[in-house]
Amino acid sequence: MTQDEKSNALNDLKSCMDGDYAGEIYLLSYLIYILRDESIIKMMYDVMESNDIDPVSALNCIHQIGSFAFSNSINNGGGSENFLRDNDIYIKMVDKICSNISGGMLEYMPYEKRNRNKVIITSRALLSELHAPTMIICNLYNYLQKLGYEVIVLVGYMGKLQKEKKNEIYYITVDNNLTEETQLFQTDHFGLHINVCNISFSAENFYQELDMAVNYVRINNPEFIIDVGGENIIADVCSKFTTVCSYPCVGTPVHSAAPVVIRCFHCEGEKEDIYNSYLTSAQRVFELVTGNELSSTGDIMGEMNSLKKENDKFIILVVGNRLDSEVSEEFVDILDVVLSAEPQVLVEFIGECNGLKDRISKKDNKERYIFHGYARNLQEAMSVGDLFVNPPRTGGGTAATIALKNRTPIVTLDNCDVALRGDGFVCESLEQYPELVKRYIHDEEFMREQQNYCAKQNKLRTKVDSVGNVKKFCEEIREYILLMEGKMHEVNTI
Repeated sequence: MTQDEKSNALNDLKSCMDGDYAGEIYLLSYLIYILRDESIIKMMYDVMESNDIDPVSALNCIHQIGSFAFSNSINNGGGSENFLRDNDIYIKMVDKICSNISGGMLEYMPYEKRNRNKVIITSRALLSELHAPTMIICNLYNYLQKLGYEVIVLVGYMGKLQKEKKNEIYYITVDNNLTEETQLFQTDHFGLHINVCNISFSAENFYQELDMAVNYVRINNPEFIIDVGGENIIADVCSKFTTVCSYPCVGTPVHSAAPVVIRCFHCEGEKEDIYNSYLTSAQRVFELVTGNELSSTGDIMGEMNSLKKENDKFIILVVGNRLDSEVSEEFVDILDVVLSAEPQVLVEFIGECNGLKDRISKKDNKERYIFHGYARNLQEAMSVGDLFVNPPRTGGGTAATIALKNRTPIVTLDNCDVALRGDGFVCESLEQYPELVKRYIHDEEFMREQQNYCAKQNKLRTKVDSVGNVKKFCEEIREYILLMEGKMHEVNTI
């Protein structure tokens, strides 16, 4: 079927819905699931943009589309132009939500009236020490505390709402979190006592819960907010009255209404131009490179030889907390290609994944797959691996960091947390995985070079003046806020 024929068929299907926009969204989400076609994603965004869709449902839909598309290597058109189009729709939905909030709640808070010794870090979730965004949050918390800031983590948990809206889209991803309840609590990560305000959103009481979150921010009145991960309605709404800095955990900006974007790695030249092409004209990017002073990893290199399997097998590692949803059939098919070509290869999954285990148990080559389950000492468990192979997903950064420490080379797609561990590990497509794995197995010199590259990248990530860089960032943000307020004053006096 040609692209024109496909478009005509899809439009005919849409016309059958006769203005039932919710039905269109559900139908199109089903077709994405079946056909894996990025053009259908554009049609879903068109439906959301051109019709009076409930903005809360739309934001949930955008999150679900993004999660499914990335986990299944659906390109969504690719490039900054399509991202900016989608982000514009995302921001319009945020604006619709803001229109339901009392205007006084969104009144701008001048810098001179803010608590300059307080910072709020927002996130969609806070999980274990092995969760990469949680590790980022904890390290930022630690560095800001060392600079004298009082820090609060404000979580906007969407898992309950996602479950309640499960009938609005064909597939759902449900966020995990330490708690599903709205509450204030303190948690201990890496020996650090972290103050947390958790807002659990529901479909029925969404706006009351959002009012509660916004009021909490106004009462604490921080100097600025750092939003780790993006797509956070609390941070996006608060950007209307205070300074919000979006901290993506991937290699490009993410959906956010924040005027400031934090780039957590250094780049220049063409790469910097590409990164900046994802920014709106109103956004400003600041570089903030930090290491992980707080980490769940250690140095066990001296033990690795004794931990290696006593055979000539080549072990591929696939590691994560959500492998049931992150390991797609397409990714398993790629692993099967490798297993068919290389009889000495075994695939080891580390992490709880009973659903995946059940799927694999029905395969003829099931004996080639090993299920380790939860690993209390993840670095030790991963030390038996020869190659860390990353499925299409946004996360995986903690395991990738451990792979670097263990000098285990990585195979990954671009624009995800794992890809930030080094450009030398990145593939353009899943289809390239088998040939690259083959090279790692049979080209000893290449394997040795990549192991040395692991050591180099690990050193770059650890030998960083993190506190100094955070201090510099805070000073730059302060100057930026005052500059923006000066421009606002000039406009208001004209």
